[in-house]
Formats: sequence, C-alpha cells, structure tokens
Amino acid sequence: MLKKPNLSLFLSQIPKSPKWNLPTRNFLFKLWQNRFSMVLYKRRLQLRMYMLHHKLPLDPLCRSMLEYALPFNFKNGETIRIPGNKEMIYFINKGQVIAYSKSNHFQSWLRLIGPDSLFYDFQIDPEHRLQALEWQALSQLEILAIPFQALQSNMLNFPKQWGKLINHLHQIELDRIEHLANLHALKNTDKVDYMENHLPHILLQTKYDFAAKFLGMSRESLTRIISKKNHLPSIF
Repeated sequence: MLKKPNLSLFLSQIPKSPKWNLPTRNFLFKLWQNRFSMVLYKRRLQLRMYMLHHKLPLDPLCRSMLEYALPFNFKNGETIRIPGNKEMIYFINKGQVIAYSKSNHFQSWLRLIGPDSLFYDFQIDPEHRLQALEWQALSQLEILAIPFQALQSNMLNFPKQWGKLINHLHQIELDRIEHLANLHALKNTDKVDYMENHLPHILLQTKYDFAAKFLGMSRESLTRIISKKNHLPSIF
C-alpha cells in the first residue's frame, strides 16, 4: 500500500547530516505528503470518471466509494490480496491483472483486464455460481481497494443505488465469462478478429506473449495470424 505520510517515520529515515537540517527535512516531508495526496486524488478522480461513464449514481454511492478507496501498489507477479483477507472491490488505475482458478493454479488465465476496470475477490453471487478466482498482477500495478463490507454498511439506507452497483459488478463478470466462452469456441485464426471487435483494449495494452497465453496459443501463432492479415485490423 502507499503508506500515509508519517512525520516521525519520515524524519527518522532521512540521514542526519548538516545539509539535512530540520527545516529542510520538514520541507521534504511536505513534498512527500503532497505527492501522496495528489496520487490519492488522481486515482479517485479516475474512479469517478468510470462511474460517470457507466452511469452509476454519483451520490451517495460514488461518494462512499471514493471515501473508502485506498491506494495500493503491487509488483509484477504479486497476488492481489489485502492484509486481513478482507473482501475488496478493486479499481485498476494502471497496469494489468490476470485471474486463474484456485483449483487449477496457473494452468490457464480466465481473466485479463487492464486500466479503468473493476474486479473483486469474493463471491458476489449468493448461490455461488461464479467460479472463485485468484488475481495476480501482470505488471507494475496501481489500484484502489474498496472494503466491501464497509461500503455495504454505509449504503444500507440506499437499496436502489446499492442494487445498481451489485448488478453492475455481476454483469461485468458475466460479460467476461461470455467473452472467454466465445473465444474458446473459435479457431485460432478467428480469435484475433473477435478480440479486435469485442476486446481491442486487451490487444492494445498487452504484450504479445501475454495476449497469446490468454488466447490459448503460442506467440508464434499469434504473430503468424496477424502477419497473414498484413498487420491490418479487420474492417468488418
């Protein structure tokens, strides 16, 4: 997590030399504090833009999500998990994540999503029809984490708005499942066309090796398919 500015900790980590006198160290702390504040503000602004785009209620739903959202950073390859294993809704500000089945560790990627996307690490379906997934950073990752239980408690008096959020979270997961099923039903030569028409952002954001793995083919196969298209996206 991006640690909140702490003056005592900050001062203890700055070398005690003549050029690092107390006024200078206090000034540097202010710079650090301002940077944290701007990072948090920009990430929350990005989440607000997402909610506007998807026509989710800004007040009080968006306000509550923004107030609870905390910034976290993960390194490439790290499992997305918050201390205490609390149920979280995540918003990706920068980077990509993959998901795989807990019962089929890393054998295949079931999700690949990038910036301006929501995902969550708990069963939102009361009947547990959706598969439990493990999420992992595919690159340097910057996200917001929103505690689900705290948000739910704050929204109990707004059942209509809360219902819209739950329906939205449920729908984006169903859409991802549908896209994956459609891709698995296609021949390799048709998968690129499908991605161009339905998931172009993944092709734009993802390295060839990773895009190929998600599509269930080798990098060489993906390169060959694109070469046969003369490196031109399909028009229809």
